Amino acid sequence: MKTTPQHRNTIFFRINLVFLVFTMFPISLISQESKEYYVVVKENLSIEPTQRAILANGSLSLTFDNQELNTFFGDKTVYKYEKAFSGTNSELLSRTYLLSIDENEFNISELIDHERIDFVEIIPKAQMLEYPNDFDVEIPSFAINPLDLVRAPLAWEIIQI
Repeated sequence: MKTTPQHRNTIFFRINLVFLVFTMFPISLISQESKEYYVVVKENLSIEPTQRAILANGSLSLTFDNQELNTFFGDKTVYKYEKAFSGTNSELLSRTYLLSIDENEFNISELIDHERIDFVEIIPKAQMLEYPNDFDVEIPSFAINPLDLVRAPLAWEIIQI
């Protein structure tokens, strides 16, 4: 079967397109650096959006009944905006929102100074404090429960009376 130049160009184009999709997609995921914050609203006030839409890039478009909030969030890339602790009985936790926003576009003092915001707290990224040093230990075949897996019986003397 002979291939025409047009057919070869089509195949070449498809291969290049697949290559670009697989190489550029991870780059776009890496470039979305965001930070998370707990935002606590003042008592008897609301910062609940009146409208919420998901944009093509996965971020949110939020509309509020307060013009200052609209102005603040209008030019920011927001990835998550929701009640942090839904179903809680705590008055403080019921006023707490979880905000994930592009860290390059966000100045925390702008939000702290807002009339409806009580306070804002940065949620630190989780880090491993210690790295496990037993990754190369083989699990014995006779291990039948978790205490055997961690060799707990070796931690104390077993005396049978």
